[in-house]
Amino acid sequence: MIEKIKRIVEPLEEPYRSIAFEVILREEYAASASEAVAATKSTAQPAEDEIVSVDGRVKKLCEQVGLSVEQLSTVFVFEPTRVEFIAPIRGNDADKQRMVSLSVLAVDEFVYGREWTRSSEIVDILKKLGVGSLQNFSGNMKAKGEDVRKRGRGKGVEYKLTPNGKTGAIKIIRHLAGGTVKEV
Repeated sequence: MIEKIKRIVEPLEEPYRSIAFEVILREEYAASASEAVAATKSTAQPAEDEIVSVDGRVKKLCEQVGLSVEQLSTVFVFEPTRVEFIAPIRGNDADKQRMVSLSVLAVDEFVYGREWTRSSEIVDILKKLGVGSLQNFSGNMKAKGEDVRKRGRGKGVEYKLTPNGKTGAIKIIRHLAGGTVKEV
């Protein structure tokens, strides 16, 4: 969907391209969020291999960050095993990487029960958002070591939030859902 929107807004000049991209993206995801909510209200039973309902865990995240499900759906699309980050972000690439990473790490822990998240999963989300300079990703994560812990090497690197990082991630998610972006 993101690639499709990029193609649509490509002929526009900045800043109109960025604004149009944000508007179209929010509209598309608002529509898909409404469809997802309607689908969860159907009588269909969840798959047997799904241990805990994503909806229930999303509600817990809502309580944790002090937002409604609708507000949270302007930042994320929750799928059964992973999250898709959809909120537009402003700032330099390092700031974008930090905001997305902390937010995704928080969702992985609170919603999906994963204390550690592979860096490759975060990088994939950043690529989908069009965030550049990913060769500096590890250094950008290391820059504020009080927010995250790292384990592993090479392609097996994983990150998790520290208590300070959880607090920061909650603030970032609140700001993104409110339409303003907190610079990290």
